[in-house]
Amino acid sequence: SLLYDRHKEITAFNSETYFVVQASFSQTDFSYKGLWQGDRITNKEKAELLAAKVSGKPARIVSYETNETKEYPYRLYDLTLLQREANGRYGYPAKKTLDIAQALYEKHKVITYPRTSSNYVTEENIPVMGNVLQMLKQTAYGQLAQGADRSRVHKGNKAVCNPAKVEDHHAILPTPKRPGTLSTEEQNIYDLIVLRFLSHYYPPAVYNNHEVMTEVEEELFRTRAKEQLDPGWRVVLGQDDSGAPKEKSRKKKSDEPTEDQEDELILTDRPFGVKADAPVHCDEAAALEKATKPPKPYTEGTLLKAMESAGKSIEDEELRDAMKQIGLGTPA
Repeated sequence: SLLYDRHKEITAFNSETYFVVQASFSQTDFSYKGLWQGDRITNKEKAELLAAKVSGKPARIVSYETNETKEYPYRLYDLTLLQREANGRYGYPAKKTLDIAQALYEKHKVITYPRTSSNYVTEENIPVMGNVLQMLKQTAYGQLAQGADRSRVHKGNKAVCNPAKVEDHHAILPTPKRPGTLSTEEQNIYDLIVLRFLSHYYPPAVYNNHEVMTEVEEELFRTRAKEQLDPGWRVVLGQDDSGAPKEKSRKKKSDEPTEDQEDELILTDRPFGVKADAPVHCDEAAALEKATKPPKPYTEGTLLKAMESAGKSIEDEELRDAMKQIGLGTPA
């Protein structure tokens, strides 16, 4: 039913063309882009006229807000989350990830029991995690293990230690046993587990969020930028963060960003230096053609996520409650 409904949505989808007007602004030695704020434009000429109207004109900043946010490490792995990320990053089917994890557990004894549905540990696990950290200092993860702050993982840290959320088995962790020779695929899965484990020994990533409203010829343009002040735990991920699905961190996010919002958010680790009271110039503006996109077909990873939360839309209260805990089936 999940697959069929999604297929129907995709086949019935009619893509619509629309236009966004993007302007480039400059201020002394800093330049930034902004998107026109108004109802969606479906007429190309209207968008081009708007771009021509503001191009080359003086502008001013009507509002500039900044706020600092922290992003905490992602939750430790349960089986489903490990399967989802291995599918997103390496294209492994769920069964394959389970088989590899099972081998790492039974044969190599380098990870804890993998068929778990918990993302947390209990107080008993904390000292063992300390031993694992010590062991990792003598491995290829040495540098990251040296930089880890042991005091961050303790029984008061509810993002890691939450006995109420551990049923039969705690989250998947590396064991204190040093890994011998692993196959490439085993190494990939072991990597995911070790790096997720290490990330909890690092501080949160800190960002400064900027929102600038620029007015030119009575038209408003919005700029949103997320400036990284401190990478924090993200140093553990290095540069290979691209393939993983965007997993929720501890910060509550109301919902996924829409296409429009994703288009306009600029991510930067360079200082974002707008001066709110200095004059601005609109160097150029352009009408960009966009098209609405259908929902994506399920991959094995996104299907696993949908199965976890399946049943939320069931109207029958009793049935909805029955599915609340596990969705469709369990990871095992």
